[in-house]
Amino acid sequence: MDTDAHKWGFETDASAVTPPSPLGGRTSAGERAGVRGERAKISRIKPIVFLLLCALSLVLTACQSTSAAKASPVISISYESTYTYTVSKKSGQRITPGYDIFTDGRCSLRSADGDEITLKLSPEEVTGLVSFSKEQGFFSISNESLVKTLSSKTFEYVTNFNPNPLTVVEVKVISVDGPAMEMHGEQVTVSIQDGTLKNSISRYNLHKEIKHYTNLTQFQIIGRCLGKINNSVEQTWEKQRVR
Repeated sequence: MDTDAHKWGFETDASAVTPPSPLGGRTSAGERAGVRGERAKISRIKPIVFLLLCALSLVLTACQSTSAAKASPVISISYESTYTYTVSKKSGQRITPGYDIFTDGRCSLRSADGDEITLKLSPEEVTGLVSFSKEQGFFSISNESLVKTLSSKTFEYVTNFNPNPLTVVEVKVISVDGPAMEMHGEQVTVSIQDGTLKNSISRYNLHKEIKHYTNLTQFQIIGRCLGKINNSVEQTWEKQRVR
């Protein structure tokens, strides 16, 4: 007598639950073991592939960070005139006189007459300039702290300017910025970076303020840092020009 299993076409032996083989028919126990083995291999490989991808991603990120660091100057000095502008003799584009120094020693120099020159300092010299600025206290100064220092002082100066070619007028000027009251001057910006630490000072006629406020510590610090950096660039330029 047929059972319900036979009635509905079901097999009651072990082969009834065996999945069909991809090649047709039914798979053997060996084939099933082989499939399980392949799946186990894939399961073991997946974490390894994931770790390799993560490591590759970290390497690429580090390379990008290194490239960005090399592309960014660690020292940048600029002198932007408020009256005239400079055009590059090479590109014909407007440029800001000054220079950028990179960690590998490259120094991109832009002169006021439009020349663009690449100098080469030693990486050790660049590191020394940044370290010197840090030791002097450059990173403790800000534009706000300079304004605060000068805000309590009032300076009176007399200057001559000629609004009319036929007359000479003497004008008395009251300014909290001291010498920074010329009609045409320069916006001087000094930026220095030490790793993730970066500071930028930007003042109108900063170089003249440094000479004027000789008794103010913050301007003394900026003056020493700017002087040392300028000397290194000038000496490198002289050596390169002689060759």
